[in-house]
Amino acid sequence: MRSSITVADLKVLVSNQINTMTTAGEVFTAYDVTKALRKDNPGTNILHRDIRLIVDSIFVGAEMDAGYNRDLITLQSGDTAYSYFPAGKQAIDHPFADPNAAQGVVQPTGDDDDDDNSDGNGIVQPPPVDGGQSTTSDGTQTADSEVVEVTKESRIAVPQPLLRKISMTTNSNVYVSLTDDPAKVFVHKGVSGMKQDACLMVNGDGRLRLAARALSNKFNKNYDQYKVEVVGDKIEITPVEPA
Repeated sequence: MRSSITVADLKVLVSNQINTMTTAGEVFTAYDVTKALRKDNPGTNILHRDIRLIVDSIFVGAEMDAGYNRDLITLQSGDTAYSYFPAGKQAIDHPFADPNAAQGVVQPTGDDDDDDNSDGNGIVQPPPVDGGQSTTSDGTQTADSEVVEVTKESRIAVPQPLLRKISMTTNSNVYVSLTDDPAKVFVHKGVSGMKQDACLMVNGDGRLRLAARALSNKFNKNYDQYKVEVVGDKIEITPVEPA
């Protein structure tokens, strides 16, 4: 009988396996990660649905090698899956991609070496606030929306004041929905009926970081700025068109 594994321990295994694959420059899917872990851990109950969510979360949370991007491919089985690929390769270079199927490929973009301390807040002047303002415990007014810039590490940081408005604090687990609305990305704590395409954690400085490449894939375009707005019990992220 196979033994169970905690989510924390499983994420360590997945992260190590992804590092092995990205170091080797492989093109892979979440199922490739699952197969590798099952082979290396035959006595452990490795569930693919858990692996898929962790792989998605590592990519969306900007924890995967910066040279990697992803795109949906059609496999020879007829199923679709995200194929993760490095600069110089394409998603359809996966050995089980169907060469006769129409594939939409998003080219990867370059990135500097990651340095959390160089992000700053990534915040520019906020646009007019549609949803009004809220009052914090010290009596100051905080806007319900801000425009954030993509940092040099090619990611955005959802600001701490906005996260706090929906009770997201340091080490909170939050969900990211990339597929509920074609024009928006949602961040939430588990809203009924909403997709949970990735599960991330608010970091030690109270912010939530998202990979710009994940947003670029979502909106089929690279943007320099995004509007981040609190709407009810969730945060909506939309691209800002250049002037």
